Amino acid sequence: MAFVHPEWLWFLPMALLPLILHLIHFRRYRKVLFPNVQVIESIREEERVKNRLRQWLMLASRMLFLAALVLLFAQPT
Repeated sequence: MAFVHPEWLWFLPMALLPLILHLIHFRRYRKVLFPNVQVIESIREEERVKNRLRQWLMLASRMLFLAALVLLFAQPT
C-alpha cells in the first residue's frame, strides 16, 4: 500500500490524544460524606458499570475516527 501524502502519517499518534484526555479527566473522584448516602451509593454502583462501558466505547470510537481521518488525508492507493 502506498500513500499519496505520506507526511500525514506523522499525525497518526494524535489518535492517542483522546486516551490521554480520558485518563486525566476521569481520574478525579469526589467523595460525598453524608449518613444517608447508602441508598444513593447502591444506585450509583449499578450505573457506574454501565457508564464505564459507555465511556470506553466512546473513547475507542473517537480514537478510531481520528486514525481513519489521518489515513483518509494520507490517501492510500
